[in-house]
Amino acid sequence: MKQKWIAFILIILFWCVSGCTDLHRASSHGDYELVRELIGSGAQVNQRDAEGRTPLMIAAAENDLQVVEALIFNGADVHLKDNSGKSALWRAYDNDGFEVFRKLLESGARIDFSFDSKSAATVPKMKMIRLAREYTLFKRIQNAPADVPLSAFDAYFTAYPNGVYRNQVENQLKKRIEGDFRSIRYSNSIKELESFLNRYRELGRNQYVVTANTLNVRARSSIDSKIVGEYKRGDRVYAKENQFGWLRTDKGWISGIYAKRIVEPISVIRPYILSVSHKVKGLKEKESRKVKVKRPLPRTRSKPEALETVSAESRRETGEQSAKPDSSGDMKPASGEPEQSAGPESEFDISNIEIENPVASAQKELDKILENPTQEKLKAFIKKYGKDPELHSVVNKARDHYFPLLMGE
Repeated sequence: MKQKWIAFILIILFWCVSGCTDLHRASSHGDYELVRELIGSGAQVNQRDAEGRTPLMIAAAENDLQVVEALIFNGADVHLKDNSGKSALWRAYDNDGFEVFRKLLESGARIDFSFDSKSAATVPKMKMIRLAREYTLFKRIQNAPADVPLSAFDAYFTAYPNGVYRNQVENQLKKRIEGDFRSIRYSNSIKELESFLNRYRELGRNQYVVTANTLNVRARSSIDSKIVGEYKRGDRVYAKENQFGWLRTDKGWISGIYAKRIVEPISVIRPYILSVSHKVKGLKEKESRKVKVKRPLPRTRSKPEALETVSAESRRETGEQSAKPDSSGDMKPASGEPEQSAGPESEFDISNIEIENPVASAQKELDKILENPTQEKLKAFIKKYGKDPELHSVVNKARDHYFPLLMGE
């Protein structure tokens, strides 16, 4: 009996020395009800043990989402680290706790450690790394939806088409486009309406899928530049910039020859694009109808009556013939004089004037170049028309011929 009491006292002393509290033990065992009871009794949620661990760190290491949520709800600090510099977020990552990792991220935990390339090879850790990157982009959009560039939305939908936060990002984009749409809804300015279309029509059109088994990422848009990373077949990438067949991604530059463009318009913007496009089409059709320009003929001033008393004799001397009144009493011009039209004001039609289509014009120019293609000619053509969204398809054809020449194929 005496030995049992000694053992009990030693255990108590051990826990006291280690600094571990009942809340630490309850968190370690996953006893949710006891955790709630202890917190309700005034237990300190950020109390540390001898190793500097808090109950939250212990629960994160055990992948116990329910206990983690209870501790965070009651004020547990997600930023604290133990004596070895490890946070609750690191412990969740190290123990493959995806849901706990997500909860800590959404509660404000900072990613203050690097992802080890070897450990990241496991599927659970790859999922957490992807989630961390998605959440970083999501927070950037969420914190300033009206000021963040549209390219951030484009990058999100490209990289995370089925992302965890897709619904929230779609709602932010919808609010953004609704605000812009209201400002031009009643405008009849083709320039303003097309400016709206140019801002939103390209969203979802800058994504590519890697077609090579391994695609090197380079520091610059040159095949001679340093390799700084790689993509695998099937990886989806967002092109921040397209420069003569090289695509700039978040990792660096890749050759566009080995990346296939995929067009997946963002569903939330489609109704607005269709509405504005329809209005622009109507306005252009209205402008292209027959334009009748009225050009009134010059009217001759009526002669004063005094001049009409010129004698017939003087007319005969000068060889003039008198103007004779017709049956209506109006004066007819003398024979030999051209009769001016008394009908309605004359009209002329300018609707048949043909304006050459810029796409057709650029295509003709490209066809001529392709009769004897060279790198210089194609590069000049791409530079000339590359920034015109209307000529995108023609420029892509030029790039298809330019890349093989550039690569020496």
